[in-house]
Amino acid sequence: MKVCDYCGRVNEDEFAQCRECGTAFYREPEPAKEETKSKAGASLEAPVLNLDDLLGVFSFAEGFSRPDWKVIEKAIEDGWEHDNRRLPWDHAILQWTKKLATELGGKYDVSRMGRCLLVSDLQSEVDQRLLRCAESAMIKISEALPGIAWNDFIGVHVILVFGEADDYYQYLSWFYSEGEHPATAGVHIHKGYPHIACFFSRETSVAQTITHELVHHSINHLRVPRWLHEGLAITIERVLGAQRVQMLSDDLPERHHRFWDEKLIQKFWAGTSFGEPGESVELSYSLAEVLLRLLGNEREYFLAFIEAVDYDDAGQTAALDCLGKCLGGRGGTKKNTGNWRPQRKAIKECWAEMQKQAQNSKEL
Repeated sequence: MKVCDYCGRVNEDEFAQCRECGTAFYREPEPAKEETKSKAGASLEAPVLNLDDLLGVFSFAEGFSRPDWKVIEKAIEDGWEHDNRRLPWDHAILQWTKKLATELGGKYDVSRMGRCLLVSDLQSEVDQRLLRCAESAMIKISEALPGIAWNDFIGVHVILVFGEADDYYQYLSWFYSEGEHPATAGVHIHKGYPHIACFFSRETSVAQTITHELVHHSINHLRVPRWLHEGLAITIERVLGAQRVQMLSDDLPERHHRFWDEKLIQKFWAGTSFGEPGESVELSYSLAEVLLRLLGNEREYFLAFIEAVDYDDAGQTAALDCLGKCLGGRGGTKKNTGNWRPQRKAIKECWAEMQKQAQNSKEL
């Protein structure tokens, strides 16, 4: 029997493709005489694609070697047909993550299970539990978002778990503009090759963070606005058993009413409110979860909404077409009177303001 690395479906030995998700099975190459092995058996034989042969593939910035994924993608597209690109991507990812583990030093190494790859300095048994958690979460996310999650993704799902906060934020600094940003336990990085970075505090906490960020990872290919990204991640994480505070506990409803107005709500629709430290980020995550609960009552139509949504209007058109609801109306965030729906012009102004602030911080 063959077990699909992507969705976990058991298939007959003669099947060339998974009967559940259509992922093609391929034969692993015969082990070379010399190979590099990691603590969970991730190995790199004579590489199908050797990154050292590509000119300008790495630059060193903010303490780490940063891959130029456009160079890597072009090399793979030029050298392999679409259906045969999984193996060169696997080799490219393994070379990059091994270089990263070497630069982190200490006991950092690479572990792999199925289509998930983990970089950490943790003990092997902890790695294995986190990888099993990730594999299980991937299957359940696919069930929650059938036909949507990880559509056409042929690479490896990379999870970086940093043991030191300094290393974690140093790694992230290359992906973000200068200035003040909210503290995080983990992030999904969509720039370049999509992957997850987490900071290890406790095993249960990092497992919860991995599940949350995998939801972001699963819809990375869609033009989903930030509020929907976060709403889905929080909701699916809750459904999969993670413990979180009650959706609207204590004084949260009153705080929402005091905080949001017709101008600030446009920052929510634009997604910029999630990047502002303090009350803004907390209430943005809370509002995203509330809004998702209000809109997601009819599963079939809501799945269609996710596929049709566009961040340029924060999903307003898709909500009208697929759900028959205005995001600023009774099914959305209406508070008393006023215009609370997403406005394209205001959203673009929020983005422009964010870019201006980033530029000003860079020039200081």
